[in-house]
Amino acid sequence: MPLTAAILTSLLAVLFAAVSLLMMLVILIQRPKGGGLSGAFGGAGGSAQAAFGAKTGDVLTLVTCVFFVLFLALAMGLTWTIHAEVKAAKQAIQPPAITEELPTPDSPASLPPPGPAEADSSAVSTTPDPPPPPPGEAEADSSAVPTTPTPQPPAIPSD
Repeated sequence: MPLTAAILTSLLAVLFAAVSLLMMLVILIQRPKGGGLSGAFGGAGGSAQAAFGAKTGDVLTLVTCVFFVLFLALAMGLTWTIHAEVKAAKQAIQPPAITEELPTPDSPASLPPPGPAEADSSAVSTTPDPPPPPPGEAEADSSAVPTTPTPQPPAIPSD
């Protein structure tokens, strides 16, 4: 299938170039109000009218319109075929998206095994202890649980 798309794109590009050149020639042949290149193909317009008849301007205008419609159609066709090729190439290069099902609150998920800090219940808690009560209240309340001081990190010697 990619070979067919490449052939189609090449064919459209060749047709696009041919229609572009023909449209430029037809536009240059037309005689504007001040003359133009139509005089180069037979004088001041007398023999150009003899080749296409008395309605030379109308025929060239119609041919220009046809080439313009072909030009637009080929430009859109080239855009669509090239866009499709680029999109297919990007999909071929990119790895497929990983779709991992997330656990729902209703179903228990397979949790990873506990790490060494989670497995050891004697690990030091990271939550700070509440501040000790003022000295007068601690003596009055004998049911108060004594708190252990939190370990302090070692001091870093300064040089």
